[in-house]
Parts: sequence; structure tokens; C-alpha cells
Amino acid sequence: MLKHLSRTTLSLVAFGFFLSTPLNAQTLAIRNVTLIDGTGAAPQTRATVIVEGNRINAVGGPSVSIPDDAETIDGSGKFLIPGLMDVHVHVPGSIVRNGKGDVVRPESRSKGIGALHSFLYSGITTVYDASNNADYIFQLRAEERSGDLLSPRIFTTGSAITFPGSWGAGPNSTLVDSWPDGKNGVDVNFARDPDIQKITYENFGTGANAWVPSFPDDIITNIILYAKEKGVRTTIHISDEAHARIAIAAGVDTLAHPVVVGRMSKDFMPIIIDSGVIVTSTLAVFDNIVRIVDAPEFLNDSLFRAVYTEEQIEEMKTTAGPRYTSIGWDSWFKTTLKYSMENVKRLHDAGVTIALGTDRTIGPLTHRELELYVEAGISPLEAITIGTLNAAKYLDREDDLGTIEPGKLADMVLLDADPIKDISNTQLISAVFKGGEEIDRDALHIPRNQK
Repeated sequence: MLKHLSRTTLSLVAFGFFLSTPLNAQTLAIRNVTLIDGTGAAPQTRATVIVEGNRINAVGGPSVSIPDDAETIDGSGKFLIPGLMDVHVHVPGSIVRNGKGDVVRPESRSKGIGALHSFLYSGITTVYDASNNADYIFQLRAEERSGDLLSPRIFTTGSAITFPGSWGAGPNSTLVDSWPDGKNGVDVNFARDPDIQKITYENFGTGANAWVPSFPDDIITNIILYAKEKGVRTTIHISDEAHARIAIAAGVDTLAHPVVVGRMSKDFMPIIIDSGVIVTSTLAVFDNIVRIVDAPEFLNDSLFRAVYTEEQIEEMKTTAGPRYTSIGWDSWFKTTLKYSMENVKRLHDAGVTIALGTDRTIGPLTHRELELYVEAGISPLEAITIGTLNAAKYLDREDDLGTIEPGKLADMVLLDADPIKDISNTQLISAVFKGGEEIDRDALHIPRNQK
């Protein structure tokens, strides 16, 4: 049978980067399932979902007609949600310094593929890389979109725009120190067609230091206005309210983080509500470090055991945890996490669109982000919408992604238990579908499948 496959297909099979279903158009029917469609509507029992090719054709009850040629899955006792989306990741493995420039070595690329497969294994079918080595991440995006790479759908900014000496300034960033002279570097970024252009507006991470350089306000405003003129969506890294106010006034489309340095003021709430800005949650970036120090037993959970090696888990327990404590990150991030969770809940309650993002590089932490919403007081049903439809809105792709509705791309996750009763049940995955094709989770490039 393999002799009939293309050379590209053979390569994908050889490296375990292939789907378990054929590439030709097919009809799939999932019947008698409890459907949680991502819109926020109440779960629908005994639902039927029909997929034609890569898109959803029909959604309804038991009376929906199932085509004779359909591959049928009995969803009795199972729960169907849209493919989860993480709209703040950084795919690892981008560069290796060799003294002559940045190169991507095979072992580095393998690390990136492993991270992408950890997302797929965990039911995350779309990611947005929020800054990376541009050559590396745009190449991965091109391969995913051409079908040459099995991966979640990849959206990316490529290179983030940053002020020299500021947070995030480095070999993978586009440095702009004046305007309009800095327009040339911005144009190079825009020419590569970023899905959203990220801008870093920060003195020094979440420990803001006024003596660390950051963008002058007028340059931030000009970059955002220029992006609008060019039809490029923008997201901005901020951690404090002052920077958020300036970016919102300039017309930024999204925030890459909520306000994490203290509690948002009452006066800020109507500003962000009226702006229509979408806010990425990124709670897991703080929680992960706190838990590695205080409760590392979470690393024994099945999803983490599937995507981390024994050596990686041991290193986090014995080396990373003490290192975080020695530099004060555990106590610092406990406070940051507290304010972040409170601010996300307040924004959500006020009607601001929150989108799921972790600022992490591994699939299981996307599920932890969902758990943190519920711990903050958001319902499991609303949490699922944050991780599906709202994330699609962040990407301006809600016409194609984020819900299980006719016409949408058939990205779906079949669960063995009810996530409305317990949001942690999103981790009990029976099957993952991307574009209507079931992912062979046993063939993914992750430690679970390499033992």
C-alpha cells in the first residue's frame, strides 16, 4: 500500500508525523454524543455531527440523516467539544548559536515538533506563536499549511517588535528606536504576513523598573496606527495598566497579557470594555512556576507523563524548583497570579472577551489554564468558550474555527467524561480531530510513544 503514497507522505509516515485517516475527502458522523459546541449554549444530548471533507456539514439531534458512506462513531457516554486553542505559545527549538549566526539543527527542530505534537496529543488543534525566530516559525507555519507537517494550525507573529534594551529585546526581535526611521524594520515583518503583529511595551517583565528602557509613547502609537493602515492586527505585551491604557488609546486589537501588576482601577474598566480589545489570559505562566516549587506532584499526571521524559520531570523537581526559589520567582509569581486571576475574572464578568493563552510551550498546560478559570470563579461552560470561540476571535478566525457549527473546520475533541461537571475532564481524551481527520495519538513525536 505504501508504494502508492507520495514521497512527502512516505516521509511523514516514516517519522510518525501522519494522520490516521486518508487524505481524500471523506464523510464522518459522530452520533449520540453530548455536544458542547463552544458557543456557550447548553450541552446538547444525543447530538449528531456530520463532517464532509474537512468541514462540519450538519449538527442536530438523532433525526439528522447519516450518509450511507459515512464512517460512524458512536458517541454514547462521550462529550464532544471544539478543538482547544492556545493563542500565546513559543514553539521551542528555533536556534542554535554556532559563532557564525543562527542555525536550526535537526535535533532543535525535533524539539519543536515534539512541542507541537504535545499540543495535538492534548487536544489543542490551533496555536499562536507570540514571537520566535522568524525564519524558523514561518517555515513551520508554511509546512503545516501545505500539509507537509502534522501539527496544530500554526498562527504566528514571527518577530516581535521591541525597543532596544527593553524586555524581549534580542536576536529574534525587531528593534525600533525611532519613527519613521524604524518603519523599515516593521515593513520587513509585515512583508512576511504575520497573523498578528506582536509589540513588546514593557520596562522589565512583571517587575516593572522605570530605569529599564521601553518604547516612548509616541512610537508605540505610530507603530499601532501604521499597522492599522496596512491592515495588520496587533497584540501588545503589557503587564501594567499605564502601558495598557496607552496601547488601547492607540487602537491596539488585543492584549497579549492581562494587567498583572496589581489590581486594575475602576476607571480602567470602562476604557477596556468600550475598546473591544480581546485579552489573552496567560495565567499558567505564573502558576506553573509556583506549582513546580509548591506542588510538583502535578507532573505525575498522565498528560504530563505522556509529553515529558522522566529526565525532564526529575530536572523540574530537583533543579528548576530550587532555582525558582533562590531567585524569588515562586513568591513573586504567587502575588502576580493572584492579581492576574482577579483581573481576568473582573474582565470576564464585565463582558470583555478573554482568550485562552498560556505563554508556555507544552500542551497539558492549556488544560491547566482552563482549571485556573474555574478556580477564579468562571463556569466550566464559559471556560470552554474562552478556550475555543474566544481564542478564534483573538485570531479573527471565528468564521472558520472555535465552534462546532455547520461550515466550520472540523477541529474537535471527543472526551470520555463531562467537562461541565469537572473542567479537568477535558484531559480525558478519547479522540482528536483536525479538519475532520482523526489524529493518531499513538504515532505522535512525544516521549509516551518513544519508550
